Amino acid sequence: YILILNNMTTKQQYTNWMRQKGLSPATIKKYSEDTPNNFEVQNVLLRQTGSANMYNCTAIQIEHAIETVSNMEFDIVGHKMYSAGLKKYLSFLRSL
Repeated sequence: YILILNNMTTKQQYTNWMRQKGLSPATIKKYSEDTPNNFEVQNVLLRQTGSANMYNCTAIQIEHAIETVSNMEFDIVGHKMYSAGLKKYLSFLRSL
């Protein structure tokens, strides 16, 4: 089982973790694809970490991104979906 996990991408592990937590397929897609592919999220991550890829970030880097994103207009207009997606990813990272 551990060998299989080691061969899985972080995104695959994150998606499986959310599925095991009982999240709906729509929510899993929003958090695993829509959040990390959002231009504004990528821009925040790039400025703060040097990488636009959420899956390359550490828990502390995600914490800082949450602080920034949650106060931005696109997240407020999006009903906090993006900061919620980052928070869920942070929970996943902390579970490892």
